[in-house]
Amino acid sequence: MDVNSNPFFSAAVAHMAATADGDGRALARVHNFRFDPRVGGLREQNYYENLALENDSPEHLEERHNRYVREKVWTPSCPETFMSENCAAFLDKMDDAQDLIRLVNVDTLLVLVDSDQGCNGKDKAFNLLKEKLLLAQKGIKEAVALIEVWVDQWNQKQHDGPRFSAPKKHIQPLVDAANWTELLRDRLGLAGFDSSRTPYVALMGYTVGEVRRAARKKHIDTPFAVPTVLDLPVSEYFFPAPLAPFPGETQSFGRTMALQPVNDPSQLVAELLHVKLDYEPEHVLKVERMAALIPDCPFWELRNHHLTALRLGTGLVEYGEEIPGPRS
Repeated sequence: MDVNSNPFFSAAVAHMAATADGDGRALARVHNFRFDPRVGGLREQNYYENLALENDSPEHLEERHNRYVREKVWTPSCPETFMSENCAAFLDKMDDAQDLIRLVNVDTLLVLVDSDQGCNGKDKAFNLLKEKLLLAQKGIKEAVALIEVWVDQWNQKQHDGPRFSAPKKHIQPLVDAANWTELLRDRLGLAGFDSSRTPYVALMGYTVGEVRRAARKKHIDTPFAVPTVLDLPVSEYFFPAPLAPFPGETQSFGRTMALQPVNDPSQLVAELLHVKLDYEPEHVLKVERMAALIPDCPFWELRNHHLTALRLGTGLVEYGEEIPGPRS
């Protein structure tokens, strides 16, 4: 992203950097704007126009960026993520049979279950959901019917923006592990999924082909893209990926920044965005409580180890910029 191509945006990013004062998280947000290689051309131009920054409003960048995401990305019409303006980020070499997974918060679903069944709280609603899901997976008709109703209602509560997902084959051992909730959360970089705030999660699974069929109904030709800084609210846990693919890949994916230091490129999980898919009951693979807090690791270490792994995986040794550690 060429932050200097718009003087107001350039000033706003410079203001963010100047006021970071050694705050690694604030610097990470600045770096995301400065180093995303997939944002340019017409999408960048449209972004600046929608941002509508003025000379006296650099402190409003994050607020206006998040408004842009709500209005132009989390939209029931085609998100800018999947418009031709974003073609530099498109992913088109995806096999229909490939399995994708997501780890999602089920608080909204539990509210629906509680309302439907009078469970008197999320804990009891979760226990009932887990019980009925296991029965539905065994073909018990009454349970299948309940799960269908709940999932259909849940779909209506979802926002319309792109969905982050990961190829299942890259992380199958984590999916199969007894402590899959924490392992997936930590490797997928889901910092908001702390057991104290997001105690209940579901593992969702579906195929590339199912996403493509959903996209055709919305007349979206290219339903997969590498995430860019313009596709989500401002977040220090997002890290834009280089353009170069990793060894053995025919195209470049995004890479999740793990919640524990990882500098081995083979341990970085590929990530992508796809159009919204209405869930079917069979997409809910399993549900569980999140038992542990997120790892207590210095943020600058997470960021710098991830950068090292990206450089090693792509051979682009000049990519990005490290976050300074604590001052001595």
